[in-house]
Amino acid sequence: MPKSVLISGASTGIGKALSLELDRKGYQVFAGVRNPNDAEALRSQASPQLTPEMLDVTLPETISTTCRQISDKTGGELFCLVNNAGISVSGAMEFIPIQDFRQQMEVNLVGQLGLTQACLPMLRKGVGRVIFISSVAGRLVTPFNAPYAASKAALVAMADAFRMELAPWGISISVLILGSVQTPIWEKSSRTAGEILRRMPAEAWTLYGKMQKRGGAFYQHTGRNGMQVEKVVKITQRILEKSHPKEYVLVGRDAVMIELMTKLLPVRLRDWLVRKQMGLI
Repeated sequence: MPKSVLISGASTGIGKALSLELDRKGYQVFAGVRNPNDAEALRSQASPQLTPEMLDVTLPETISTTCRQISDKTGGELFCLVNNAGISVSGAMEFIPIQDFRQQMEVNLVGQLGLTQACLPMLRKGVGRVIFISSVAGRLVTPFNAPYAASKAALVAMADAFRMELAPWGISISVLILGSVQTPIWEKSSRTAGEILRRMPAEAWTLYGKMQKRGGAFYQHTGRNGMQVEKVVKITQRILEKSHPKEYVLVGRDAVMIELMTKLLPVRLRDWLVRKQMGLI
């Protein structure tokens, strides 16, 4: 049987591109999507072997159903889980609604935990591997992006624990720390930020409105000039093919530069450079 791979967040962006590429390479792909239209779009571009799964990582019942269906089709084995599902919530920390912050964590962290736990019996049987899609945002926090950054930093901590705890069974854990990538998440994030700002008290706009507007323009520019999705797909495929994949993989020139900044620069200088680049000073 071909090696089986479950990819969450496969409706658009990295997840969709990775699902289609691995399908072309002969993997048995289970692509997690949230609505039937996305499932049909994937089917129209893929081979009959690719299976869209209705998967919302914040809903335990969809996780259970997906894992049961995969187990039935693979004899209870799974070669790889790619934890890719994610959203981006942004705003000033002083006024970010707690329910929005909580939703950020539910999707980007708690949902990843629930899906990984559910897949572990299949991964253990298949001596498989897990790939977490994190972000350089979790390494260097920038203004008005803290909810997303916090979720990605916590994701790395969770992956570290899984890596050590699952070592006796040979289950490898890899974390992709991505720089900016040209995906729909930037447009979705911009819409979400606008909606959150409109729900905030007038004081939030008075204190942070202009700065947040500049921050939004900076993030949109960053997204438009990010790396192509294909680069992330190629590196993820390389991790799948290695017998001993790396624990951390920095993806993108900006990811490498930011990693160096966090290690080499004093905090005050680093903060000043970030605020200067974003047009906040």
